[in-house]
Amino acid sequence: MISKARDGVPGGVGDDDEELRLMRCNKWAVNKGLAEGQLAYELTDQRGRQVAVLDLAWPHGVQQELTQPVCVLIDEDDEVEDASLAGYRCFSSPHAFRKYVRREVLGDSAAEDAEAEESMD
Repeated sequence: MISKARDGVPGGVGDDDEELRLMRCNKWAVNKGLAEGQLAYELTDQRGRQVAVLDLAWPHGVQQELTQPVCVLIDEDDEVEDASLAGYRCFSSPHAFRKYVRREVLGDSAAEDAEAEESMD
């Protein structure tokens, strides 16, 4: 299991089940031809100090440099604010992330996969 963040730094993957959900979400994105996300991504401020650990992040977007930075944060509170302030679009579940990708990145033609993917969350 990927460990929690260092003391005083919010975030991190909570348990093996959460890690498995994130890994499946990441694999789904790659299978759709998108960039691979980074598990337990260390979000830093302008001075390079760690601010939070994002569960799963695409710091350069799911389409590198074409889409905004995004992250999936499961059961996280403080990290949402930190990530939002850093310009990330945040999703509270793999399901919400996949819905965004289908609608806004891949377009309506990908919507036919929606029902099959619901069971992956």
